[in-house]
Order: sequence, then structure tokens, then C-alpha cells
Amino acid sequence: MSTEARVNGPLQNFVSCCTNTFKLFEHETNLALSRSTLWHFTSRYKRTGHHYAIFCAPQMKKSRNLIKLAHRKIPEDHRLIVICDSFSESDRHLADELDFCLMTFGLLNEFGRDMAAARQREEEMNLLANGMAIDSEAMQEDFSQVIEDIIHLSNNQ
Repeated sequence: MSTEARVNGPLQNFVSCCTNTFKLFEHETNLALSRSTLWHFTSRYKRTGHHYAIFCAPQMKKSRNLIKLAHRKIPEDHRLIVICDSFSESDRHLADELDFCLMTFGLLNEFGRDMAAARQREEEMNLLANGMAIDSEAMQEDFSQVIEDIIHLSNNQ
């Protein structure tokens, strides 16, 4: 089954941008090609082995019921991450109640742009070969910390 059969149009672009950003941060990503899978892709962080099921919801309001169902069906060793254009206070409450990570596409995209810029600076300055402080390493830690902080905040509420 092709990727286009699973998602298409604006959602396909949204999912593609999300997977590319996760890849920048040392995540292995696998698109969910089956129509019976509710999340759009899974991710494994190479450094820690943590697994995530990512649900891309450009319009959070229209996706709430699917997100609830996806949350119930994710594998036990995965954490659900929902990426949307924006979310309301009631969406935040739902994320806290169901214990999933909710983040905006804008925040994810900002991290992606920063990481791409850091990697470009590394290449231009040949910092990779001589072991000097590397910008992308700090960005990698920042991204991972944001995900972990969001998860931690969700667990404490």
C-alpha cells in the first residue's frame, strides 16, 4: 500500500513535515500504512529507545474522538504524541486526562528549523571532525527535553 493511500492532500504534507523533523532529532520513523492504524507514524528515539505513536491532527477539534480511540490502542511501550496547528484549554485538559503529549506544529517546526540551521553551521565550519562544541547536539538535547518535560507535566497533573 502506498503512503498516498493512507493519507493525502494537506494531511500528507503535515505528516511528512512532522516525520522529517523527528528524523532530524535522531528518531527512526515508520509511517503507518494500514488504514486500521489510527496514528500516522511511529518513532523510536535512537539514544534512549523510547517509542512514540504520533497522531497528526491539523484541526484538533475534528480529531478528538479519533485521538481518544488511538490512545486506547497504542502499544503499551509507546507514548502518544498529538501534533496540531493549535489547541484550546479543553484540548490541554483532554491531554492531561488521557496522559498524552500535545504540541503544536509550530513548536515542532521551530525546533526543526533550528536544528537544520545548526547542522548547516556545523558543515560550514567543519566542527564535526575536530570535536568542538556542536550546536546540533544542544538542539538534540533541547528537543528531547521538551518532549520529556511535556510528558512529565502531563503525568503530574
